[in-house]
Amino acid sequence: MSETAATVPNNQTYPAQELINRINGHNYPYSYAVIAHPYGAHPWSDWNATGFCGMELLSQETVVKPDTISRWFTLLRSGLSSTMSSGRFMVGIGTSDCHNFQAPGFAGFTWAYATSYSSTNRAAIWDAIKSGRVSASGRKDLGYFTVNGAVQGSVLNVTPGSSLQFKLVQTPVTGRKCTKITVFNKDQVAVYTVTNPSTSVIYWNTIAPSTDGFYVVKFEFTKTDGSDLSEVWANPVFINVP
Repeated sequence: MSETAATVPNNQTYPAQELINRINGHNYPYSYAVIAHPYGAHPWSDWNATGFCGMELLSQETVVKPDTISRWFTLLRSGLSSTMSSGRFMVGIGTSDCHNFQAPGFAGFTWAYATSYSSTNRAAIWDAIKSGRVSASGRKDLGYFTVNGAVQGSVLNVTPGSSLQFKLVQTPVTGRKCTKITVFNKDQVAVYTVTNPSTSVIYWNTIAPSTDGFYVVKFEFTKTDGSDLSEVWANPVFINVP
């Protein structure tokens, strides 16, 4: 960020809001602030700060901490009206927090759905992350979903009581198996669960809620002997009800 000894605070610490503003203003629109390991060894504390685009659900982890998921749902709900108009929300990602001591993605990985990509023009990847077309994975296994064809990060306009069709896709890539898929509504209540899915694609039909909301899907994977649980959290599809 082109800092010098004269511009960095003496204690090497920026106030949270200033740091977020500096990151978001650097190399726009490709830089944006993401909260790292919010409940880790150095937890995030200023939840009144605004302007960050995402938070790590997984950081050197294969299973998300309950506090992290609870906070994520709270932030998604509190920003719901803004999301409906802007399409922006608190995107959940996964990283290995790799500092050159392990293979990237060993525990924490992000799958991104990009509309296009080349090694010389990576804007599509940055846009996919910022737009929430991603899933946070513990061990690199993939899970994602659509609602009436709308991909993760989308705002789907519906009428109350109309039909919603979920397409839930689980793809083991590490020799593991999917043991459970759970669909959550905006209140973090499980509204649909399937255990040991026998096919890679599951369809589920329900009716649209009467008020604005969103759905999030969790995929659980284990080794074939049932050990070493890891999770995949698929970012929301938002439901806009006139």
